Amino acid sequence: MKKFIYMARQAGLLRSKAIILFILLFFMPMVVSVFIIYKNTLEVVKHDKIQHREKLLLKAANNIGMSLTDIRKLTLPISENRGVIKILGDIENISEDNIQKFDVFMDKKFEEARKEMPYIVDYIMISKTGRCFYGDDGLKIDADEFFKSRIYEDVSSEKGGYLWAFDFEDTFKRGESLVFVQKIFSDSGALSGYFVTFVEEKHFEYLHKEIFPSSKGSVVIYDADCKNVFGGKSYYFIEDEIIRLIESEAFYTASFVNKDKKEYSIDIVPISDLKWKVVSIIPSEDLVHSERSSLNGSFWLVMVIVVFSGFFMLFSTAAISNLMTEKEMVNYRLRLTDEMNEKLRIYKHDFMNHLQIVRGLIELGCSERAERYIENISFEGRLINGKYEIGIPEIESTIFANTMDLQEHGIELRVRTSGFTEELDIDIYDLSKILTNLIKNAVYALKNADGDEKTLSIIIKEEMDEYVFEVVNNTPVIGEEIRERIFEKGFTTNEDKGCGLGLYIVKRLVEKNGGRMNLAVDEYGNHFIVAFKKA
Repeated sequence: MKKFIYMARQAGLLRSKAIILFILLFFMPMVVSVFIIYKNTLEVVKHDKIQHREKLLLKAANNIGMSLTDIRKLTLPISENRGVIKILGDIENISEDNIQKFDVFMDKKFEEARKEMPYIVDYIMISKTGRCFYGDDGLKIDADEFFKSRIYEDVSSEKGGYLWAFDFEDTFKRGESLVFVQKIFSDSGALSGYFVTFVEEKHFEYLHKEIFPSSKGSVVIYDADCKNVFGGKSYYFIEDEIIRLIESEAFYTASFVNKDKKEYSIDIVPISDLKWKVVSIIPSEDLVHSERSSLNGSFWLVMVIVVFSGFFMLFSTAAISNLMTEKEMVNYRLRLTDEMNEKLRIYKHDFMNHLQIVRGLIELGCSERAERYIENISFEGRLINGKYEIGIPEIESTIFANTMDLQEHGIELRVRTSGFTEELDIDIYDLSKILTNLIKNAVYALKNADGDEKTLSIIIKEEMDEYVFEVVNNTPVIGEEIRERIFEKGFTTNEDKGCGLGLYIVKRLVEKNGGRMNLAVDEYGNHFIVAFKKA
């Protein structure tokens, strides 16, 4: 016995040494080499992608700059027209008949400019005394508001005679919009008035989207005050860093910012003729995402290593097996046999128990109960219908599938349903998707909430004129500051994994089927209510 133990220990020690030697002398150096090649390849790809984006961003900035120059060239002849200057300079003494002719003249000139550049949408001409002339868009403003606005202050201090600005204050009652403001001077150099041109701001989004048609990340335009004028706001959490880079004039070359253990590549290019900047933001990881996937899936060197290592492991296993004693092999086989027999005994025991219960029920004359017992063993899923009693298998399955693991997380499930008297006039696939998203959102919030009392309530009922589906999570309560935005596309409170589409999709599906949806918050929690009118 002692001799056997000694031999087994020696054999085990020899096997351990062989495996360690294999890892250290052959496998590890190859793995390290592959990893180095893999990382270097991704760095080269990342560098090339950054340079490519820098060129594209410069092209976008040049396109925007050229568009601004074209707008100025088209509108300048209007503001410098001698008739315009004369009318504005002596507006108090001009007859109403001539003023009407002036309106017709302005509309004609502006229409000619708009044919040349369709994204010029409207104009206002304001005399220094506050008299306003409007385009054909029905726009009316109070000249006093203009003279009190930030835009007026900026153009008054501008030495060049004109100003590009973004109307954040809604001075012209058009919402936030892009305007081109020109001073109008008489022959003597005296200020006669102002010519304000409104530009379709989405045009500038099209300019950079044409250059970045399928690009990941975001392209944003900031004005001279470092305000986000156009583009996505999905990277608001690093906006302070973007403003810092703009103020330090880190232009034309990519900068890298780390936020929450994630790196972002930021490129900034100034726009000619403006103090504005075009900014490109993208997570560094996204620059090499497709290449990383390709390398992970098809890198030939990895396959060679795997195949070669497989053969080597096979020969190593054969060599190690030859070192085992016959007694070790017999013991090994016996151990496997014992384990298999033990499993078979367990299976046999369970099976016999079920058979005995069925036999006992039959002998007692309870054949129906025996039949139900067999059905319960074979088809556990039939319990779903009995539990919820909705009468719509698809909805019952949806609730069951999305609430199976609640007990593991300490969440209490309360379901209150009633059968429907009529068939629902709703796409059942859409309804399942609506409930799935609502339940998943509520479950996610409950799993991540603090406290011991966590309750998910699902209420499905039929009212006089509509069908109502309500999902309630008692905690955490949604704050007032985000309730109005919670159904917006892209809005999410889960920055790590969320994409902000769940509730947006629910709202679209509800509207598609002619329903209504709202959020109500009270002392019992967050109530997501969906209702559909009866046919």
